[in-house]
Amino acid sequence: MEYNQEGRHRGDIGNIKTKKYELKVLRKLLHSTIGIIAILFYFFPLYENIFIFILSSVIILTLIVDVIRLTFTHINDFFFKYFHFLFVERDKNKINSANFYFMGCLLTLMFFPSSIAAIGILYLSFGDTSAAIIGQKLSKKISIKIPKTNKTFIGSIGFVVVSTIIGITFGLNIKTALLSAVVGAIFEALPLGIDDNFTIPFFSSLTIWAMSI
Repeated sequence: MEYNQEGRHRGDIGNIKTKKYELKVLRKLLHSTIGIIAILFYFFPLYENIFIFILSSVIILTLIVDVIRLTFTHINDFFFKYFHFLFVERDKNKINSANFYFMGCLLTLMFFPSSIAAIGILYLSFGDTSAAIIGQKLSKKISIKIPKTNKTFIGSIGFVVVSTIIGITFGLNIKTALLSAVVGAIFEALPLGIDDNFTIPFFSSLTIWAMSI
């Protein structure tokens, strides 16, 4: 009987971990939709201002929602009950991480030409997503963690590979694509105290811009 209870307990823990992983992947995939939009303004830079306007509007709206839910506990509980797939648990009592994602994209667009900013945003959209998925999937087989973080080296390698392919696909030479991907992976992995949604697209784009001078 004890064995069955222990088995059920382990099964429950496994189910919880699986559900958390599935929700994390879903959030990352939702974030990747920004990358699809980035592809559009890479090829149609005249629409960049429209995208900046949309991003700015989304940021204002989501910040208003965050202020309301953080002010009223019952509203916060409602959001986490019915829209839990949009949040991570650590965001329950602070600004939603998605806001930093949108702000990072906006900041990158404002500082760099659209052709460069688009690649940096694609690194965030698809490289970061790849790091999360690959890191989670292979963590049991290759469980080498980056010190003082919950990130894995295999996840960072996945980030570099996917981002390098993206950079080359969008016209970068191999050296620039690889270096900017490595910079993005470093800011994705290291606990610098700054949300990596800010740092990944900005510093990846900064690297591409510096290499193009």
